[in-house]
Amino acid sequence: MACVNCRKIRSAILHGKMAEAAGLTVGVLREKVGLLTAGEPLVDATELPSLSGKTKAELLAIASAEGVEVEDGATNAEIVTAIEAKRELVAA
Repeated sequence: MACVNCRKIRSAILHGKMAEAAGLTVGVLREKVGLLTAGEPLVDATELPSLSGKTKAELLAIASAEGVEVEDGATNAEIVTAIEAKRELVAA
């Protein structure tokens, strides 16, 4: 279970408000505010957000938070595919 501050930060990032404006990923943001310790995973696999029904901005924020690089002009389906592929690699 993530701490309250982590949930607030993740929520803000997933809604594309804070991270996109600052050009940061969730890991960088958590590190900057002192919430990330050495060796701690950037994303808790048990708390991965669902990808269905998300807007493009939300998908891009999720991709950024999970360290997924997305090409400019990628469609929602391409973003979802990239996120899912990264998740499979991390889980393996």
